[in-house]
Amino acid sequence: MRRLPSHRTAPQGQTAASIAAQLGLPEAQVRLIEQAALLHDVGKIGVSDALTSQRPYKPAWSVEAAVAELRAQAGRHFDPRVVAALERYLARQETIVVTG
Repeated sequence: MRRLPSHRTAPQGQTAASIAAQLGLPEAQVRLIEQAALLHDVGKIGVSDALTSQRPYKPAWSVEAAVAELRAQAGRHFDPRVVAALERYLARQETIVVTG
């Protein structure tokens, strides 16, 4: 089962910054988001992490199932641009893992 990067392997700040960069935000804003993520659970990342992590009340979802749920809720609960940026980030991470 594919997993999202955990806070141990890729800090959520780096994940948030990567998604912000995918959205085309200015570098200063990307860095601010990276720093803010250390202090606050960034919504889309927190949701993805919560879905793909085992909890006492539920098993962990696969990344594919979590992304499908985020996609299904895009435009309702989640900004579609952020969901798309998360998907691009995950695709890039998979390429890095596979190729190098």
